[in-house]
Parts: sequence; C-alpha cells; structure tokens
Amino acid sequence: MNKKTIGLGFFSIALGIAILIMSNGIRDFAAVGVGAKFFPRIAAVGFMILGSLLVYQNRTLLFVRSHSETANMKGSSLSPVLTLAILILYLALIPILGYIIASTLYMFGQILILNRGNKQHYLRYGIIAIISATATYLLFVKVFNVMIPAGILG
Repeated sequence: MNKKTIGLGFFSIALGIAILIMSNGIRDFAAVGVGAKFFPRIAAVGFMILGSLLVYQNRTLLFVRSHSETANMKGSSLSPVLTLAILILYLALIPILGYIIASTLYMFGQILILNRGNKQHYLRYGIIAIISATATYLLFVKVFNVMIPAGILG
C-alpha cells in the first residue's frame, strides 16, 4: 500500500458523498418498490465504505512521512486528478454517446490510469471494458427496468 491508495480512499469517500447529494435530485416515478434513487444511494454508501477502509488500512502512512517521501509525493499523486478528469468527461459524454460507448471509454481509461507503470494489455482492457459496460447496461435495462441514455446507438 502507498500514498496513492490513501488518495484513492479519500477520493472514493468524496465521490460517495457527491453521489449521495446528487441522488436527492432524482425523481421516483414508481409508486411502489425500489425507486430510481435506490441504486445511486447503494453505490454512494459502497464508495464511502470502501474509501474509509482504504484510508483506515493505510492510516500509518498519513502520520509517518519522511522528507524524501514528501518530495516524491507531488509527482506521484496524479492518478486521482486523472480519474476525476475522465469522470467529468464521462458524465459529459453519456448524453451524446450513450451509456455503453461512454462507459466503455471510461472503463478503458480508468484501467489505464490504475495500471500506470505496469505492462499494458490494451486488447484485454478493451474486452473487459466492453463486456462490463454491456453487462451493466443489460442488467439495469432488462432486469431493473431503469432507463439509461442510449445515445447514438438508439
């Protein structure tokens, strides 16, 4: 574990809080059962719990810091910023490209960001992104009957 993990933990907590706040604006059209707010709120709580666990596991790194580590920290903490940038781009592209294409691009970019410095397997990452985006689309549209932006596909 390293300081990037702590940054990712704080980012996950902040993302969970943002999703929780933004989910208040979702209107429920179903009179009974699980509404449209349910899944964003579940995701928000999951982000906050997992982020808290990441921070808790690495809490000693927050307080013990040598001078050389502090100097190296500036250059190595770029992943949360890149993640936030592609997340904003993803939210902007969903209405235009639709869920499947935008999610595929987002997942592919997120995998590349998280795997920086390691050997890249672009074909494997692309297949994982396509399968994940398609599976989640089918899950929400066919099983949960949630309307997701189709974009240019339809």
